[in-house]
Amino acid sequence: MQQYAGGNASSFEVLYQRHRAWLYRVLLRSLHNETAAQDVFQDTWLTVIKTASKYEPRAKFTTWLYGLAHSRLIDMLRKEKAPGRSLHSSQFSNPEYSLDTFNIDEDATDQSFSLDALAPDPAETIAWKQFGQHLEKALNTLPFEQREAFSLWVETELTVEQIACATQSTLEAAKSRLRYARAKLKAALSMHADMAH
Repeated sequence: MQQYAGGNASSFEVLYQRHRAWLYRVLLRSLHNETAAQDVFQDTWLTVIKTASKYEPRAKFTTWLYGLAHSRLIDMLRKEKAPGRSLHSSQFSNPEYSLDTFNIDEDATDQSFSLDALAPDPAETIAWKQFGQHLEKALNTLPFEQREAFSLWVETELTVEQIACATQSTLEAAKSRLRYARAKLKAALSMHADMAH
């Protein structure tokens, strides 16, 4: 970002390719609305371009970038004041979370979790599709703040402190949101796993 701010235009492509996927996924899961997520996503990157000359590395770039997105996301939610449309089920047809992701026996600041890149064989495709649909429903039941905090936690390498900064909340609020989100999702997915057996 400092290179881009200094006039190296090609650095923007590096930033965009490095951060676009996780940012879009977090926005999509937070908003439940593909059109709205795309609008916030594009507006965020336009803001990066417009404010590049004023950029100061006071925080991790990921924190700063999501801080821009969060401000626009909140503005959109305030304007619309209406529940967003549900995400298309294909978004979670091959979930990348395992139940270990939702382990709440560890402190919420622990970053040692892993996202299992599970690749089910063809015989398990139907079961995985059902799991994905259940995960989508579970995520959709979370309050916005919990959904946002959880999405940031699994999609980025931000600490809870950095998540608090990016979402303009206190450290205790960020910890609480993440703890409740993990507990609720773990309970919902454990119930699904029990029913599947």
